[in-house]
Amino acid sequence: YMVPLEKALFRNCIIYGSYGVDNGGEVNVYCVDDVAHRVEFDHCLVKLASGMVVDTMSVIVNQDPQFKNTRCDYHLKETSPAVGMGSSVWVAIAHDLDGNLRNNPPTIGAFEIAE
Repeated sequence: YMVPLEKALFRNCIIYGSYGVDNGGEVNVYCVDDVAHRVEFDHCLVKLASGMVVDTMSVIVNQDPQFKNTRCDYHLKETSPAVGMGSSVWVAIAHDLDGNLRNNPPTIGAFEIAE
């Protein structure tokens, strides 16, 4: 699904799915009709199209997030590269979707790993 946009900001997110990196990945940013655009990823785990370059100091690129079960359970395994890699600066919500308190630094994604 393609959406034209000029600006997007993703923080502490996991964007990962079944598209291969050579088939466009999950995110493929390109310019249409010379429209200026800015897509920023901050402390994210993202599956990107081959050749896309992002700030790798705070972004985990094309690594399996290690969901417990991609059919029904998007909690992360303790061995996930996203564990403890989020930014606490951008955590406006102190609890994850299960109601667990976020660690410092938090885990990237919707669910925290209990310590």
